[in-house]
Amino acid sequence: FPQFVTGGGYFIQVTIVNPNPGSAKPVTLRLADEIGNPLSDVEFTLNSGSGAVQVHTDESGELVWPIQPNGSLLLETERAGDQVLGSAVVTAPVEIDGVILFGGDFGLAGVQSSDEFSHGFMGPVESVGSEVRTAVAIQNLENSSISLTLELLRRGGERAALSNPLNIPARGRVARFVDELFADSDVDFSEFGGAIRLVSEEDVAAMMLQTRPDQLAT
Repeated sequence: FPQFVTGGGYFIQVTIVNPNPGSAKPVTLRLADEIGNPLSDVEFTLNSGSGAVQVHTDESGELVWPIQPNGSLLLETERAGDQVLGSAVVTAPVEIDGVILFGGDFGLAGVQSSDEFSHGFMGPVESVGSEVRTAVAIQNLENSSISLTLELLRRGGERAALSNPLNIPARGRVARFVDELFADSDVDFSEFGGAIRLVSEEDVAAMMLQTRPDQLAT
């Protein structure tokens, strides 16, 4: 999950589902901040088949809990405390799926788990000045830093611009508005529509976000 925000009036709700038969399996949730450092002592209310309990991430930013076959886990934070931006990785010895919801006064946004794409990540871009802005969040899943270049494409597929190299620390993430990534180009973001493309040899995850007055979409 390349993006979440909690605290400072925001909360996150993580739902993990196990569609497999058989026995209970351990699920590991790992949280990291923007430069890849583990987010320890993040408190969640966890609801599973056995009821609700208070749990915390450890010094490694991890929380481990069993998930039943055909079962689900629901973890939710409070809005109180300092605002934290970061990314999350969920792993298990069986195939699982999940979604993160994060929200606040602006409403609620959902972040589906990110999959690997054989031709790289590509997401839609819409920009209407400050009224409609699109951002991309990119998560580095490697244990070393990486450098990426992004390509801005017009709706017909023509290249509009290339970004400067974007450096992401090990296990870190970046989130930037598209007009910031391509600020050195001659693209007119007062009215632009198209896509952004990322092709990488490294393991990364990515997602798009769009802001409008008092609204957020993912």
